[in-house]
Amino acid sequence: GIEKHSGKSLRILYVGNIYSMRYIAKLLFSGHPDIQKNSRIFVKRVGKLIGVENADMLIVCCDGFFSKLFPNDFDFIIPEWLKFELDTSPPLSVIERGFSSGAKKDVKRIISRGYTYELTEDPIVKKFFYRKMFLPYTIKRYKDEILPHYPIYVKYLTDMRGMKLLMVRDRDGNDVVGGLVKFSGDKAILPSMGVLNGDERYLKEYAVAALFYFHILVAKQHNVKRINFGNTRPFMNDGNFQFKRKWGMEISPSDTMTNVYLIKIMNLSPAVESFLTNNPFVFVDPVSNDLSGFLYTKIIDPSNLIKLAKRYLTLGMNSLYICSPSKYNKELLSRMKDLHNATVYNSLEVRMETHKMLNEEMICLKISKRVS
Repeated sequence: GIEKHSGKSLRILYVGNIYSMRYIAKLLFSGHPDIQKNSRIFVKRVGKLIGVENADMLIVCCDGFFSKLFPNDFDFIIPEWLKFELDTSPPLSVIERGFSSGAKKDVKRIISRGYTYELTEDPIVKKFFYRKMFLPYTIKRYKDEILPHYPIYVKYLTDMRGMKLLMVRDRDGNDVVGGLVKFSGDKAILPSMGVLNGDERYLKEYAVAALFYFHILVAKQHNVKRINFGNTRPFMNDGNFQFKRKWGMEISPSDTMTNVYLIKIMNLSPAVESFLTNNPFVFVDPVSNDLSGFLYTKIIDPSNLIKLAKRYLTLGMNSLYICSPSKYNKELLSRMKDLHNATVYNSLEVRMETHKMLNEEMICLKISKRVS
């Protein structure tokens, strides 16, 4: 098909389920790609697909357990889903200091717009949430990416004894956004949310931001020490990723959705470069087994390091890698030899590394929070 941002032709060899394919195709392609062959393959034969001619990239979606059966020739292991959690054990004032400037502005807007909340187990209200909020919002937002059993599962959760519902009301007393809440000891889990009639104007009017903020207030009232705000995709330009990140949440692999994407770049074509540039992601570091972030850029600009770290370096990450082919960065290599030893910029530790990856000799700036 045609890559989404460059308009260049892109050929992908994909192995995995159809629902994950639909999501990844939406990231990769402009419009619907042409699926030329559809067949089954045994797990043990997947490794033989590496190096197949006429394919720019191999993407395998499988359970993380089975990924251990494949060769170590893949460039990246990317969790299909991450969970975002917030430590609510400190005082509220300390939690709020961890908010980004954007989240702090959201709190002021929530207050000025007069939003209030109610925590309820009323079965009538829960039925209203499922039919008028969850279903319209989920179907409109995720369409053909939804697993067939997911709405049934959320219906089961909604009806489950002990499952509570946090409703956000506007200043006129209308319920506009809701989210399920399950308390378990000193933890709270937020398995699903919905917006009235799936109307996205409530996102723009900070009602969804109010839901997240009120979850924190409710957690403090119930002596909850940690909130699981649910699963989110690992691509860092995703709106949900950035929205949750700004509240000071920490990422880790999902407990419930354990699939991973195995990525092998076989041809670093302009289309592949465009995909990597526009879709920075979280991956599993093969050395430390920790989560790290990956940003691809054609030419590394050291003056942008602090700006990029501020946008992408997230709690739960070991490091953020900004990578580019060495052939595009000869001047940088000559000017920054000292970065082979760690250099400190503000509170960041920056180290230059070279790696053989993506079928290229790559220069990577590894950015980490400085440990004092």
